[in-house]
Amino acid sequence: MKKMRYEFATISLLILLNVPVMAQPVTRPSAQSASEDVPDAVVNRVRLVAERSERLKAFIAEPRSVFIGVDLIRSKGEGDREPPPLYRARHYRYSDDVTVTSLVDLESGRVVDQIEMPHVPVPLTPGEFSEARALALRDDRIAPGLRQYGDRLVVEPLMVRTGDSKDPWFGQRVVRLLFRVGRDYLSSPVVYVNLSKRVVILEEAHRGHGDMQ
Repeated sequence: MKKMRYEFATISLLILLNVPVMAQPVTRPSAQSASEDVPDAVVNRVRLVAERSERLKAFIAEPRSVFIGVDLIRSKGEGDREPPPLYRARHYRYSDDVTVTSLVDLESGRVVDQIEMPHVPVPLTPGEFSEARALALRDDRIAPGLRQYGDRLVVEPLMVRTGDSKDPWFGQRVVRLLFRVGRDYLSSPVVYVNLSKRVVILEEAHRGHGDMQ
């Protein structure tokens, strides 16, 4: 039986890099909504507060931990009174596919809640995309066929996830790269980059597993 992997696309690269990607619909409590519209200065302050916590200090001290980003969580107060805004900061660790989510109250300058969860989808960061792109375009199996497009070549990422613990890619950070010239996507090469292992996989090698759907 074929294993199922999820590939996620969005309309634009900007949206893809900043909106949380999920393998299935997620219902948030009706009293809350998340927003990506957080100024850089606020992001930096939230990150600083979160990373002062003892749990996160140990987490980010380990090799290959990544700061994912910050969301604004808006909560409804009683009557006309609005409660102070809360922010969600997320950090990801490659070694065991674990994400730490910190709920930060900037007014008090403290972390009000923190949870560590394995194997949950989190967005690709611009730095990770840059690494995946560089790995692919340095690959001798890929680069020669793309040079003819020069500056017209646009590379876009798709996150790939699997919920099957027996799948070879389970618990790993895998990105499919799409190559576009103008409005047209190239049918080949079909390229995946396993960022957890820092390896580039062509479709032919990938299909050798017999489990792509």
